Amino acid sequence: MPWRDAEGQNREAPARIHCTLDAAFLQVRPGEPVWFDDGRIGGVVEANDGELIGVRITHAGAEGSRLRAEKGINFPETQFELSALTDKDIADWNRWSASATSWHCPSCAAPPTWPCLEINAPAGPGTSGSC
Repeated sequence: MPWRDAEGQNREAPARIHCTLDAAFLQVRPGEPVWFDDGRIGGVVEANDGELIGVRITHAGAEGSRLRAEKGINFPETQFELSALTDKDIADWNRWSASATSWHCPSCAAPPTWPCLEINAPAGPGTSGSC
């Protein structure tokens, strides 16, 4: 939204976008890079007060760039302390692993150089897991 500064010059208010990753507001630090829309727009974090992250745009198209809804935000140098598994993932795994008798890798017919995953169910009669 345009506005006039103290000298009467027309200015643009900084753009605002929504970030759904709460951890960003806790862990992003000034000086860290940030990229939007698969690297089409880039910048550097200038401030983070826990509620608002200020970014100075340093990379955009020559004629400017538009950031539309549902585009990604990437903080490539930020060390996020997040679990890769949710509580639901762990509960689902525990429920599945308690009832599974075996699991076989779908690439068993693949060349032996391919990586293969082996998951063994709890030991007991008729249980196995192999590739």
